[in-house]
Amino acid sequence: MHCPVTLTALEFRDLHNAICSLNSNTDPEVVNAVARMRDALQGAYAQESEDFDRKSEHYGQVAQTRGLLATWSLYEVADLNQPHPYTNVLQVCYRDHWGNKPVFVPVEGATWADLYAAADQAISLSGDRHHTFIENFRVNPKDPRQLVMTTGS
Repeated sequence: MHCPVTLTALEFRDLHNAICSLNSNTDPEVVNAVARMRDALQGAYAQESEDFDRKSEHYGQVAQTRGLLATWSLYEVADLNQPHPYTNVLQVCYRDHWGNKPVFVPVEGATWADLYAAADQAISLSGDRHHTFIENFRVNPKDPRQLVMTTGS
């Protein structure tokens, strides 16, 4: 191949996962091939690490500015100051990992940072001090004005 190639994030993830699945293979040819693939991907690994660090710093700055305690873990979002796509959503719904009564918090604003603030408040009101990593939102199929939040630890 003699042209520049760009991998999508999904292609990079799949290639990385395939390499990881070969790590336990002790065949010398496979070990050598895996090492060559890792070496070839060093630039991509460095770019991913830089992107992760940049986003983590941005998320941390937003949390500090707004006084948020939860950790934003949706790394698909590059800039929390940009509008989120959930234009019809009025509130975040959060049910902690123990199945307690759900908490509902209004979303006051149209940016990812506003959604982050509502999610942080929902986690706080739930009393869940362990699962504070905001990992996913999905529109509630029974009420499209609600975003159901998933957290992790």
